[in-house]
Amino acid sequence: MSRILIAEDEADICSLLRCILEEDGHEVRETYDGVECLAALPAFEPDLLLLNLLMPRMDGFSVCRRLRDNPLYAALPVILTTACAEERISPTASQLGISAVLIKPFDPRELKAVVTQALCAIFQESRQEAFRLFRRFLGAVRAGRHAHALILGARIPME
Repeated sequence: MSRILIAEDEADICSLLRCILEEDGHEVRETYDGVECLAALPAFEPDLLLLNLLMPRMDGFSVCRRLRDNPLYAALPVILTTACAEERISPTASQLGISAVLIKPFDPRELKAVVTQALCAIFQESRQEAFRLFRRFLGAVRAGRHAHALILGARIPME
């Protein structure tokens, strides 16, 4: 299914999250602080980040700020987990474009629902972008202009 990176400093919680997500068929990688999380991004290429707010070395908000400043990860969906009251963190979470906030302890069904919702949103955006590109391509072909199709990274002349 999808690739989910977990950043959680408590090993027991991290293992539990992994089990819940793998049960739904997701490929999961665990990291235990913000610095390790950022280092794991290039090799793992996650579809979604499950990010704890309070962690050693770098907190969740700092990780998210770094993501939003990097064009490669600016659109990566982030689900924030925390034991803090939601009203304390909601303004910053909203500013950083965090997809959802889960207040600990949370029900596994709630986690699955929020993850599914966030993943559906990104796949819907990808699908819409593909349709926009396809319509542009068709418009160029119909207009009789020389067009190229980008298929799996290869340029194919359309004549």
